[in-house]
Amino acid sequence: MEGLRALLSMVGLVLVIAGAGFLLYVGFTVIKIIDTPEDIKILSVLFENIKGDEKVIYGNAGPQDFNVYFSPRLQKIIYSVLGLMILAVMTQLIGGLLSAGVRIIRAAYPAPRPDSFKKSFDKRDVL
Repeated sequence: MEGLRALLSMVGLVLVIAGAGFLLYVGFTVIKIIDTPEDIKILSVLFENIKGDEKVIYGNAGPQDFNVYFSPRLQKIIYSVLGLMILAVMTQLIGGLLSAGVRIIRAAYPAPRPDSFKKSFDKRDVL
């Protein structure tokens, strides 16, 4: 039984450490997305394909033509929002890892239950 407890506690500890490390990595990546999105590979590909002078939305409203351009400032705002959305999703996954690790550790070493209910019946005087 003690070997199983040690194994469960090791699995739980690995999950907690992996969750914490993954959280640090995701946080670092999101900070890089917000600070310098050009350094992230997938975003650098997007930057190469989307130019600042390219039309994003264009058309006409009656006789009037209109164009909406994708400016560098708008790119940074969109990638910042994207980074925050990634952080929100990954935080949920990491929270699941951490809570699973803690639950496994608690299952390996459960807290002792008080036997106050049983003792209270043993100490009563019966007529």
